[in-house]
Amino acid sequence: MKTFQPAVLLTFTLGTVGCGSGSPPIEDGLTLVFDAPASGECQLSFAAEGRDFRVSLSGPDGCPLRPDGVGDEWIIDAYTKHEGRPVWWGELAGEFGPIWLPPKLREVGNHRFGPVVPIVERATWEGREVAVMLQTLGPLGVRSYYDLESGFLAGVEKRFGGNWNRILVLKRID
Repeated sequence: MKTFQPAVLLTFTLGTVGCGSGSPPIEDGLTLVFDAPASGECQLSFAAEGRDFRVSLSGPDGCPLRPDGVGDEWIIDAYTKHEGRPVWWGELAGEFGPIWLPPKLREVGNHRFGPVVPIVERATWEGREVAVMLQTLGPLGVRSYYDLESGFLAGVEKRFGGNWNRILVLKRID
């Protein structure tokens, strides 16, 4: 079990992601463990199936991680895509964004994942350097934070007109 810390991520990145080259981040047995303050701990686990990976979610019923557009079987490739398209995750219709962003898409500016969704800034959040993706629709806002080292979703905050509320925080990568 690895604790989610920058030094550990550097080791993880060099061994798995390819030191920023955009190499596939998913490998057999990978588990991402998130804290979901409203419901408890959620885990996404990846098991190899040929060249693809079966994704399983464990945790409480209220876990906010749900893939959008992958049907009843959660199968993705090593780049976290399903049938060539990035899979969006979230409570409703994939509102959080992809589970992983390649290095070139962690840069500030607009990027396409279906609709244009901007990476609005680089920041420090929960003690890690992140790229911040912002989606807004009227009073609804979703900020998705991507770890700059690994590219994995490091957390999500959401608001509906008022204060930002934490929905997910990546605790560790196993």
